[in-house]
Amino acid sequence: MIERPLPKQLQHACKVTYAGRVDECWTQEDGLDGGVATLSHWIYLKAGWRNARLDPKTPLHAIHACAVSEAIEQLRQAEPCDCEECQRRQGRRGWPPCI
Repeated sequence: MIERPLPKQLQHACKVTYAGRVDECWTQEDGLDGGVATLSHWIYLKAGWRNARLDPKTPLHAIHACAVSEAIEQLRQAEPCDCEECQRRQGRRGWPPCI
């Protein structure tokens, strides 16, 4: 894995438009496909947010996409989450709170 600079649209979405939802985001080069670098985009969501595309019974607090537009769309669709992990990360359940 080789980390690459965030594309400008994704950087704006993560750091401005949806900053309240994003804990961390990055772009990485996964390898070569026919001599062309393949990129993937990762977004870790803050406590209290989950990937809306998956079953709420098994919440996922991350987004992974190969296209910038797909990553931004999944970030836009992220939903509030109040699962036990989010409660722990927010310090509302258990001690000590997870960081």
